Amino acid sequence: VTNYAGQPVQADLSLALVDLAVLTLKDDNAPLIQEAFYARQPYRSQVGGSLFISGEGLEAELPQEGGGRGGGGGAASEAALSQAVDDEEDRVRRDFPDTAFWRANISTDANGQATVEIPLPDSLTTWRLSSKAVTTDSLVGQTSVDVQVSLPLLLRPVTPRFFTVGDVVQIGTIVNNNTGSAIEATVSLEATGLNGDLADQTVSVPANGQTIVRWNVTVADVEFADLTFRASGAGYRDATKPSFGIGPDQLIPVYRYDAEDVVGTSGVLEEADRRVEAILLPSNLDTRRGSVDVTLSPSLAAALIESLTYQENLPYEAACSHAVADRLLPNAVTARALRELNLGDAGLQQELDTLIPQQIADIEGLALPDGGWGWCYSGQRNDWLTAYILFALVQAQDAGYDVSPSIMAAASAYLSDTLQDPDQLTAVYQIDRQIFFLYVLHLVGQDVPVLYDRHVAEQRDLMSPYAKALLAAIYADTGFTPENLTTLLADLNDSAVVSATGAHWENNDAQPWQNLSSDIRNTAIVIYALSQVDSGNPWLPGAVRWLMVARQAQAWPTSHETAWSILALTDWMRVTGELEANYDYSLAVNLEMEVQGEFTPANVTNSELTSIPVSDLAANEVNFFDFRRSEGNGRLYYTLHLDSFQLAQDVAPVSRGLTVERVYYDADCDPAAETCEPLTSIAAGQQVRVQLTLVAPDSQLYLVLRDPLPAGTEAIDPGLNTSASGTNVTFQNTDQPYRYGYWGWWYFNRVEFRDEQVVFFADYLPAGTYQYTYYLQATIPGDYQVMPATARQEFFPEVFGRSDGFLFTID
Repeated sequence: VTNYAGQPVQADLSLALVDLAVLTLKDDNAPLIQEAFYARQPYRSQVGGSLFISGEGLEAELPQEGGGRGGGGGAASEAALSQAVDDEEDRVRRDFPDTAFWRANISTDANGQATVEIPLPDSLTTWRLSSKAVTTDSLVGQTSVDVQVSLPLLLRPVTPRFFTVGDVVQIGTIVNNNTGSAIEATVSLEATGLNGDLADQTVSVPANGQTIVRWNVTVADVEFADLTFRASGAGYRDATKPSFGIGPDQLIPVYRYDAEDVVGTSGVLEEADRRVEAILLPSNLDTRRGSVDVTLSPSLAAALIESLTYQENLPYEAACSHAVADRLLPNAVTARALRELNLGDAGLQQELDTLIPQQIADIEGLALPDGGWGWCYSGQRNDWLTAYILFALVQAQDAGYDVSPSIMAAASAYLSDTLQDPDQLTAVYQIDRQIFFLYVLHLVGQDVPVLYDRHVAEQRDLMSPYAKALLAAIYADTGFTPENLTTLLADLNDSAVVSATGAHWENNDAQPWQNLSSDIRNTAIVIYALSQVDSGNPWLPGAVRWLMVARQAQAWPTSHETAWSILALTDWMRVTGELEANYDYSLAVNLEMEVQGEFTPANVTNSELTSIPVSDLAANEVNFFDFRRSEGNGRLYYTLHLDSFQLAQDVAPVSRGLTVERVYYDADCDPAAETCEPLTSIAAGQQVRVQLTLVAPDSQLYLVLRDPLPAGTEAIDPGLNTSASGTNVTFQNTDQPYRYGYWGWWYFNRVEFRDEQVVFFADYLPAGTYQYTYYLQATIPGDYQVMPATARQEFFPEVFGRSDGFLFTID
């Protein structure tokens, strides 16, 4: 290492040896060291202490110098050298890492020198050796050098990255001659898991040239194919595994031509009882894959307890009533949860006892003189915000905190004056908003029965589920018009979006921003109301399960949704007594005990999870899952999912809440300029445009869309430097192509291009019809079976769709 004047200096440096092919695909993600140390910096003030940093354990260990014959050893005997030659002749290249060496802490001596020994792996490639250095006086620099590794005669296998049972494939190897003379080479293939004529072939390879050798094979029904290519000629030889694969032998995985299928069920035991679920496995099941996954839980919502916290105001929010209310409401319902569920969290209670009175005081101070609130102190009164704040104050009062009666009375009077004749309300958000006003007024003791009945009689079909739920809660509290309560409960049952283990209610308001409406808020309010009105409703366990899945980390996406969700789940746990669980449970499968245990208040937040491979079950027979619980408090919830794989040629496409279609087109055909015909074959070297269509009749949580590839192709990842422009993944909502503007793609927050499939992930997907387009590169000739594409909700996998499979030929 030398400085800018060419003088040797002592330095600490890093050293990396990376395959240049990797750096061709993706740029180095580390900045230049000069920019990292000396780029222009904005002004900032920080305090630190060097005592917090320790260099202990960072001393580099330099290898000992060798004894004269290389390799770090002393003189070798003739016998040892002879053995080494024999070993080299039998040696098969199989170690192909992307990074051959990395060390971050190498120190030079005063002459700027350090010795590092790097054993090279089996890759015949160009390696980039790069280093970054820093001296004690903070001089920095970096450099790199390329090192090419080759052989006179070398092989480059040409195979897919995976196989499917039954594929007919033309695999081969490129034979490179890096000498100045032509070579007659004998090339062989040793293959386990592939059937065909694998006879050795003799080829003439021109000087400094190459040729390709091919074999036609059929893929057997195995888990892996083990391939070894060998070549020898003119005294040179090479033997190698494919440069990609699994394990030390670079095995190529083999998949069966299977179609995935997922079904599920759920249930609850509210007292000492047993429930037997039966599963009939089809005879054509792939027993190498698939399982029955069972969950036993004493509570669906107890995990909420661990994430209860407090919302503290930010300084700039104190003058804006909506911001204070957004903190007060979740704080109030958290305090209510602590009280009603007898949760002994003294620290959290102390924080709430400090914050909530202050937030109430802030809200009261922001009240306008004639009742009501605006968005900020000087703002105009806002009807919805006034109802929202009054609701938050009611929750604080119910949690045991003092609220000014005069403030409550003035806000109630103002809110009462805003009520309108139902005939004047035409939009969904207007009707829903007035029903929310009526519910808040009901909580402060001001009922308007005539408006309740008129809304039901004249506008029931327009109401959102949450409005019907709040109206049902009013009827249940007051006893007014029982037949209207029955009608509203029936509507809620009919409008639920139900799967085997989940349920939710969707927002049907075309202007959701008017009332902060969402599927989460709708579902939370319905749970809140039904827990009081119809706690035995069969959809409630699934709805609670759905609401808990919709949680992000420890809260829901917005403070408004978080407040309603805590309120709903608190009422649910109070009504069901889930936190008081105290009973024994067991699960027997085909009369053999699988799991057993005890749920008590001490482990109420735990669940019992078990997965049973389908290979352990009886095929073409009924398998019995016997759930039992003893006497005691609480409920036992269970879910059961069968994830199975059947021969794709024996099954048809499936739509259970999702529909998936897949079509291949020639990438050279421009759909904007001409009609493109679907294709089932293409020439090697050409590109395929894949069009996936997903129909989601209802909104989806945590959706995963998987599209398996033909083995002789590779998906083009547009994020790589080597991908041509125009091969980007595109998304479109074909029902309403401009509904989400230019950011409709945002719903799919991750796309993974894997060897055997492309996988799309969406945390939340609104109802609609979507088209996704990406591209494949056809590489290796053959007849390939393409497994069906599937879509499913990650946490409710019974919401499932599957396309058909087909045979794709590369010529």
